[in-house]
Amino acid sequence: LGIEPGHSTIDPSTGKPFLRWSLVDGGHPEIKYVRSIYQGIELQKNWSDGKGMVALDKPTKSSFIDESMLPAVGATALWGYQAIFLLDDKRTGTFCDVVWITVRGI
Repeated sequence: LGIEPGHSTIDPSTGKPFLRWSLVDGGHPEIKYVRSIYQGIELQKNWSDGKGMVALDKPTKSSFIDESMLPAVGATALWGYQAIFLLDDKRTGTFCDVVWITVRGI
């Protein structure tokens, strides 16, 4: 029949997530990305507390809501997020640029 298997032109080692975000009800950040051929991402967060990036989660769906406690009512905080793709439960590609979000206590 002349049927041949498809060939992937994606090189997993060159992957770099692109994070999009919005604030959802309650003021929590929702982080979105395109999963493509990957299992998910390793998401890291900078709380702007001088400790730099720390592990946050390994979401496998293309959106993630950060349910971390928001600042006190009326106060603001700057949170940074970065991610790297996961394939076969291992980091693949490179970390994306840090996305900075200002959150406010409601």
